[in-house]
Amino acid sequence: MASWGKEKLREAVDDCKTFDEVVDLINFFCPGHDLTKKAVKFHAALKDEAVALLEKAKSGDIRYMERYELLSLMQNLDPDIKYRILGDDEYNDIYNSIKSNSYTKYLLEDVQKYGEELVSSKSKIWYKKLDLIEETKRQIRSERDKEIDDFTAKRLELEDKMKEMEGKIRENPSSDEYSYERLRLAEERRDIIQKSYEVQAEYSNIFEEIDVLLANYRDLYDDVIDILNNQSPISKEMSEKWASENVYIDKNDKNKLNKIGYGYDNMLNDIAEFYRLVGGKIGPINFIGTRSSRAYARGKNTIAISRYFNKRTLFHELGHIVEHFDKNAYYANNAFIKTRATGEPKSLKSLIPFSRYQSNEKAYPDDFIDPYVGKVYPDESTEVLSMGIQNFIDPIRLTNFIKEDRKHFELIMGLCCKKSALVNATIKNTEDTTKTKIESEKKNKEINKKFFKLIDSKITQEFTEQIFTREGYNRFRVVRTGRICEYQTKAEYDDDDNWMWRNVYVSLGFTKKQQLRAAYLIYLNEKQGFNGRQVSKDCITRMLIAPYTVFWAADVASGAVKLPEVSEL
Repeated sequence: MASWGKEKLREAVDDCKTFDEVVDLINFFCPGHDLTKKAVKFHAALKDEAVALLEKAKSGDIRYMERYELLSLMQNLDPDIKYRILGDDEYNDIYNSIKSNSYTKYLLEDVQKYGEELVSSKSKIWYKKLDLIEETKRQIRSERDKEIDDFTAKRLELEDKMKEMEGKIRENPSSDEYSYERLRLAEERRDIIQKSYEVQAEYSNIFEEIDVLLANYRDLYDDVIDILNNQSPISKEMSEKWASENVYIDKNDKNKLNKIGYGYDNMLNDIAEFYRLVGGKIGPINFIGTRSSRAYARGKNTIAISRYFNKRTLFHELGHIVEHFDKNAYYANNAFIKTRATGEPKSLKSLIPFSRYQSNEKAYPDDFIDPYVGKVYPDESTEVLSMGIQNFIDPIRLTNFIKEDRKHFELIMGLCCKKSALVNATIKNTEDTTKTKIESEKKNKEINKKFFKLIDSKITQEFTEQIFTREGYNRFRVVRTGRICEYQTKAEYDDDDNWMWRNVYVSLGFTKKQQLRAAYLIYLNEKQGFNGRQVSKDCITRMLIAPYTVFWAADVASGAVKLPEVSEL
């Protein structure tokens, strides 16, 4: 290649008539080139799909969700491949036309319509049955309210007569006639109240029987799941194999799952079920622990397990993973929120009184199944898919979801069943790299664990006892005020020959063990530094949060650098 030069190689590439010729040429001159690997594994799979969609657009027979698919494909194709496809002027004009127009609203409508088409053979039966249930309940509720109103009117009438008798008793205290009458009225009032309770209980039983006899939650649920599974390119066996090979969780977090009653095996089965329902629109997943009561998803492959983790939480967080993988979901979900919003974002606390949401958590207001559906994020991620698909875990939740918001339900069905060449290729392409990242994270956790263990071994009892006192340890102390810790050291004498404490570090929210570790590192920094030089506060913070990111800490974990005893400093 050196003898050819860049320009000659470029000319040779341009002379190639097919994409495969480009791959062969580059593979011949530079067999380790990244373009070749990507081309063979990823871009070649997308090239034909992009051309097919351009042909559809050319004929005018292209759906809006396919237009977004085309935009996503072209954005992810290698520039060389994109350049060769758009060398066709007609393709270039079509692509630029699609690119310059906003289809977000139409994308939402198209995905919802696709979901509606998927359930059309069954939905008339479902919706008619659910409407019948609601109409029946309304009629029975009206009858119940009339009976309760009659009881209430009778009770109020009796209470007026009782007050009348009480007045007559005060006027004629020696007469028993009015006392007996008042007692009779009181007994009749008790009977009325008891009958009112019995009627309410009877109607509650009727409502339960209606739900059991007419709703047929299980039949409806089975219909929905069958539609998703039949549309899915993933078989049951494929989903189980995928879950067993693409989930990483360390031993401690497995134990955590078992302690909270969910269990690792149950989670694997549920992941396999979810993977099939969404047509494989997730990649390998790394599960980590969190002390927070709220689980969360991060990026395309990380889910944090909270102490209340269960199947509903799992489906919710996996919904976020899908939205990161499938840009169609991202755009359609944003359109769903914004086209239905009845106003500007408001705090979730105001939308859900007495909730524990933070004051900075906001959501678009609307009659969603839950105000949390409209939550606003800086990167415009949404809760639409997550809040919808978490209802697919059992018949009652799913039926209530369909009753409360059919358009939201149809959107979820459309997103789950929509085919995506880009998503499928991305999953295959990123599987190896994600596994590498997971293995890397496993090693990083080991470095962190060893580093913290070594620090803890150097912190003496004397240091622990004295560091938080007013006098401190060897001219060094930690002052705690609420969640704030100030690490201070004694300066030289001032003009009056008095000791002065100067602040060397401020921290927030550490546990006592973490505060001791911070104190050790800051004390070490003040006395002898790291590798003979002092470091910044940010560097010490990184050592406390992620030691593997700091060479010195990683060297300590490997044994290449020895930590000094506190007493040696």
